[in-house]
Amino acid sequence: MVKKILRILLYYAACDIFSLFICLTLASSGSTQMRILCTLLTTGVLASLMLSMGIKLEKEDKPDSAGAAFRNAALYKRAGCIISEISWIVLLINHFSGGNYYRIHKLVNGWFLPLYNIMDPGISSAPLTGFQLFLMLLLADVPGWLIMGGYIYSCRKSE
Repeated sequence: MVKKILRILLYYAACDIFSLFICLTLASSGSTQMRILCTLLTTGVLASLMLSMGIKLEKEDKPDSAGAAFRNAALYKRAGCIISEISWIVLLINHFSGGNYYRIHKLVNGWFLPLYNIMDPGISSAPLTGFQLFLMLLLADVPGWLIMGGYIYSCRKSE
């Protein structure tokens, strides 16, 4: 189980690095249209890697009941989004203290970097609105939901 969680974290890091490479390569123009295109591309990278990770985990686990499958999927979901959620909590704390953690949060969640730059291109988290922070919380859960979705889809398909 620990090896699988470590593998999820490795996929997370690989996806983040690949997404940052795409963002830094394509978004140099700074136009909103290019940022939207980069967001779509990096979200596609995130979806393909995390969904495939969920499918691979289900094939290795071979859960014997629906309850076991859901428990495993929920555990893998939590592992898949723990880094993003910790980063969001630090961002929220930093928002109220007026720090500059926002730029690190953008790098930790590289697949949404262009979207974050559309929201606020600055480095300070102080000007972020409550709605933007809430949207970032929802985006922090996306990797985990993708893993869980791939896992459950694979369970349904193998029945």
